[in-house]
Amino acid sequence: MERRRRLSWLFVALTIVRRIVIVVLGVWLVFYLTRYLPDRGYGDPSIQELVDSGQAQAYSLNAHLLIDQDKFTVKKMVISPEHVYLIYSLKKAEPGWSFPGNSIKLVDDQGRELTYSGGSSSGKVWGESGIQTYNRTEGEIKELTLQYEWFDRRASMRLLSIEEGAHE
Repeated sequence: MERRRRLSWLFVALTIVRRIVIVVLGVWLVFYLTRYLPDRGYGDPSIQELVDSGQAQAYSLNAHLLIDQDKFTVKKMVISPEHVYLIYSLKKAEPGWSFPGNSIKLVDDQGRELTYSGGSSSGKVWGESGIQTYNRTEGEIKELTLQYEWFDRRASMRLLSIEEGAHE
C-alpha cells in the first residue's frame, strides 16, 4: 500500500515537472519564432529616434526591383542631415547566395552618387532584411535613383521624388 502511495506521488511530481517543461519550451518557441517574422519599423532604434525627434524625414516606398528571380524591395527611406538610410528586404527565389550590399548605389537628381558608408542585414526564412547607410551629398535632395550593378547585372529605378510625397 505504501509503495503505491509513493509511486502515485512520484507520478504526480513527474506530471507537474513535465507540464512545466512544456510551458517553458512553448514560451521559448514563441519568442524564438518571432525572429523570423517580417521586420516592422525602421530596424534600428537610432533611426527611430531621428524620425521621432523630427531630425529626419521618413518615406514609405515599397518599391520593387527584380534581380534575376529575386525580389528586392525598398520598404522605407529615411533622410537625415548627415545620412540617407535605405531599409530593404530581399525575397530570394533560390537560397544560397548572400546579397552584396555595395552593389546598390544611390544617385541624386544632379547625378551625384551618395557614398555608401555601411549596412547591416539579418537572414530570414524567406530571404533577408537590412539597412544600407549612405552619406548625404551637399545641398537639398529632390530626387533619388537606385542603381543596381553587380558584374554583368544592371538595373535602375527612381526611388524618391520629394515633391510627390510618400512622407510618413
